[in-house]
Amino acid sequence: MSKDSSIGGWVGLLWRAPPWLVGLVAAVVWTVGTLGLDFLSGEQIEPLKVAIKLVVGLAFGCFVAVVGRSLKARNRSKPAVWPTPMNVQHAILTGHLPEGASAELWVPELTKIGRQDWSMRWYGPVLMGLFAAMAVFLIVDDPAHPWYGAVLAAFFLSLAVWLPFWSVRRRRARIETLIAQLSGGALGAEQ
Repeated sequence: MSKDSSIGGWVGLLWRAPPWLVGLVAAVVWTVGTLGLDFLSGEQIEPLKVAIKLVVGLAFGCFVAVVGRSLKARNRSKPAVWPTPMNVQHAILTGHLPEGASAELWVPELTKIGRQDWSMRWYGPVLMGLFAAMAVFLIVDDPAHPWYGAVLAAFFLSLAVWLPFWSVRRRRARIETLIAQLSGGALGAEQ
């Protein structure tokens, strides 16, 4: 089984897709999203505005495609046992280390990501809660068009609730398992 085909879900789909297709999807999502938010906030959607948003969306899509292509090229230039950011994320997503991975290289990278995820457990919900509060201000600020703020508030509140469960329960368990495979120990008990 190839490295690309072992990742499941939407992350695996994005990884296996050609960069130009990912860029095109990013352009469409950005354009539709910004036009949708303009519609929800009650702004008039004129053809010139649509054209400008489409051009900006295509530029964003080109940027995403170029970055994706360079990330894939950089990742492929090093061996699979090297802990590049893409290789480490792949190992975390699949729960399997590449054949021949060394503890000296991989444990520090996995420990660093584990610490970042552990701190995200508390500051992620606080940050998303603050964004949700700003979205509630948008509802109060323009009561004639509350949907813009309501959509943003629902999005940020769902992120505030979902983030600690995803970070702590799923990713952390996978990281601990990978570290245990490499060194026979668990992620630092100091946290």
